[in-house]
Amino acid sequence: MPISYCFGVTKAINDTLKIRKEYPNKDVYFFGDLVHNQKVVNFFLELGIKVVQFSEDDAFSKLEQFNSNDLVVFSAHGHDKKYEEVLKKNNVLFFDTTCIKVKKNLNLIENAKEQIIYIGKKEHPETFASLSYSEHIFLYDIKDYGKFDYSKVTDKKPLILNQSTLSINEIEKNKNHYILIKNKSNTYKIYSNEITYIEVQKKDMIIHTINKDFDVRYSLEKIEKDLNLDKFVRCHKSFLVNLSYVENIKSNTAILESGEEIPVSRYRYKEVKEQFLRFMGDEIC
Repeated sequence: MPISYCFGVTKAINDTLKIRKEYPNKDVYFFGDLVHNQKVVNFFLELGIKVVQFSEDDAFSKLEQFNSNDLVVFSAHGHDKKYEEVLKKNNVLFFDTTCIKVKKNLNLIENAKEQIIYIGKKEHPETFASLSYSEHIFLYDIKDYGKFDYSKVTDKKPLILNQSTLSINEIEKNKNHYILIKNKSNTYKIYSNEITYIEVQKKDMIIHTINKDFDVRYSLEKIEKDLNLDKFVRCHKSFLVNLSYVENIKSNTAILESGEEIPVSRYRYKEVKEQFLRFMGDEIC
């Protein structure tokens, strides 16, 4: 777990402060998160700098909404170069704060003649940017450790790159750890990285995974001991959620990438939010 921001994020923050000072009459926007830290986001909000969130599907339509009165700041994580073309066409001033280390990777990807295997986290903005730089790049998502389809890579010596902020500890955490649940005459082998959330209804437990649900007789207290609690959090007396699949946390709800909503009890909300931000802190750069 990082104890401070990396050089790239620190530089992006300082550059943005200079930009705000130099262009006091511009409406300044981050295109995507500069950093996964709510205190930093709030700090910039107080300076009048807003965040425009986007997805692969709506990025270009959101860029089209900016006008010549706006100023757009791209984050340290990198971005698709086509985004800049949209802003130039509409006479929108923009600044690129991409980290030097990320730029080095992006240049390697753009100029590579061989196929590329990119090791990273699918949902991370640096990965999102890197994949846009080549049509011959394949993502090895560490969340799906061991499930990469090597048959797609036909080059004998592909270029192998990784997300600049990955550590060996993160890769180790995402290996195929599994739990064994004995239920009457059956024993289930369940991979923890496939569990989205777990709920208890009276004495019955439902373990929801990306492939199927398991109905068992088990307690949350027991299963908490079996799981990696860096990734799982008890958000409610009857629910345990895998933070890898959480997209957002509101006052009483954890919203999953699938759109499902998991209750967050009022007295657990602060702890859950903090753990979610710590978990995202592994992706802070």
